[in-house]
Amino acid sequence: MVNFALICSYKDEEFLKASLETHFDGDFSGCLLIANYSAVTRAFPQMPRMMDAGMLEGANLADSTLYETIADIIGSHEKPRALIVDMAWIINEPWGGSAIEAWAELIEKLASEFEIEFISLYDQENLVEEDLAAVLRSHRHFLAPSGHHVNPYWLPPELAQNATTDTQLRFLLERAVPDYADAPALNSPLEGAARGTAPDWVPQAHHHGVAPPLHNRWHIHCLGELKVFVGSNEPVEWRVSGSSPTKSKLLFAYLLTRGRRAAHNDQICEILWPDCGNVKEKRHRLHHTISTLRKTLGGTDTVLLDGESYRLNIPAGSWLDMERFEQLCRRGLALFKHGDLDGALKIYLAAERLYAGDLFDGLPIENTDYDLEDWCTSRRRWLSSMAAKLQYDMSKVLRQKGRLNDALSHCQQALIHDPMDDNANIEMLEVLLAQGRLDALVRHYKHFEYVAQDNGVEPEATGFYEAFHSLLGERSASKVRQ
Repeated sequence: MVNFALICSYKDEEFLKASLETHFDGDFSGCLLIANYSAVTRAFPQMPRMMDAGMLEGANLADSTLYETIADIIGSHEKPRALIVDMAWIINEPWGGSAIEAWAELIEKLASEFEIEFISLYDQENLVEEDLAAVLRSHRHFLAPSGHHVNPYWLPPELAQNATTDTQLRFLLERAVPDYADAPALNSPLEGAARGTAPDWVPQAHHHGVAPPLHNRWHIHCLGELKVFVGSNEPVEWRVSGSSPTKSKLLFAYLLTRGRRAAHNDQICEILWPDCGNVKEKRHRLHHTISTLRKTLGGTDTVLLDGESYRLNIPAGSWLDMERFEQLCRRGLALFKHGDLDGALKIYLAAERLYAGDLFDGLPIENTDYDLEDWCTSRRRWLSSMAAKLQYDMSKVLRQKGRLNDALSHCQQALIHDPMDDNANIEMLEVLLAQGRLDALVRHYKHFEYVAQDNGVEPEATGFYEAFHSLLGERSASKVRQ
């Protein structure tokens, strides 16, 4: 049976209804619904709602328990025709794109076993780039009011998981142009011969039509404590026999920031053991740490040696929390600018959950704040400022929704990141004014003056000072300051 995806704005109920009415010829008998979003349940009141889609959030998609739960739902209904699933829960999955692909693998098995169609409903406003790319890789067909359309990027599981890139690309090409299937040049037995690769300085496409196997990927959490998951959801154990977990994490973090650029032995030694003056001893320690890191990550090919330099061999399709965090922040801001406060808040909350702390939090400062090479500090500050902006952006949304106490809380969080941030202080001013709390405004202004002077900044030279006088008016501001 077929695995469909329907991408639309949940606000456009007509598109949603027309797509399914066209597909089922207006007859929804035998269609089951897993949903928790009002627009979906409102659009299809005639469908029996079998489960709250929120139950899927945080579930282990590779766990047989979930398979059995959905199988029981299908089996409880006589002659089920299709299972329609609201995928709004996916925005709260930290590994969004990988979770979509794992979901697709699960429903492919269920669809085959029970001979039932699966239709996954995606709210396009909730899809960041990596999620949309995963949808393109994961579903055989798409639905629209005009009917169903074959997905040219979908690969059968046996090709997605086991075939070479050459075989996968040839399959996609033959699907696009059937005449190519019998072309001798494309049927060459020299599979993979004379295939070049782009040099490191050429930007690489992050997402592509060919799906790398899920079980090979790494999921890397850098925000907060460093965590790495290999395969579906197995966390690496940093404490292997004879290892120093801190040094293994430092080595991984440093090589990760280098990307595809290898790091020379001497560079790595200076980062990991800045106080050791014995070159031979540092080299010995490095070789031992490389060995234990390879054990930690599950193989000798996880850290590659190139002459006297090393680099991480990160599997294709691996996930990095920093990338998703930035995508969520940008998506939330776009929705806010278009006046969709509810949509922006939902995306912002997902970003807030993902930011577990500063970059590589917990690693020794003498290694991360290294004088001779800024490999961590500037990145950490950049992400921290983004986290602060996220907080005061959330405050703007909540203030406009009239949730002033919640807005105030997010302002306070933003100022924890950076007490001198003009935008966060101005937003605090807006919230306190909206609450009518001039006493609190006075305290905040005096606190700002104190912090500014403590940082060697003249309060009058700041944007907050200008906003303070502009919003209150010169005479009122003078009274407040007194």
